[in-house]
Amino acid sequence: MTAADPDSASPAGVWIHAHEDDTPQRMVFRRTAGPLPPSRGRAVLVLNEDGSLGGTTPGPDDRPLQVSGSWKLDGPTTVSLAFSGKGQGPSVLELEGSDRMTVANG
Repeated sequence: MTAADPDSASPAGVWIHAHEDDTPQRMVFRRTAGPLPPSRGRAVLVLNEDGSLGGTTPGPDDRPLQVSGSWKLDGPTTVSLAFSGKGQGPSVLELEGSDRMTVANG
């Protein structure tokens, strides 16, 4: 079983913002293995096995902006992200199964 495998317990892999699943309280990310309809401006997080973080976030004109940083597990279901760029504070995400990860809105 590999980290990019949706059945893997590791959060390492590619995660895509699934606007369709968001709630007023939580922003939802899904593994790339799950089908998502086309959408403008999806954030993508790439959690690498070595603890580095990459990906893209929608820019002000819808062009993707690169993000980088690091990630770590802070418990069995808590993933902490530290971004390298200006204006990007740390984020704490919660794993909700092998193919869903959420972060609080706001």
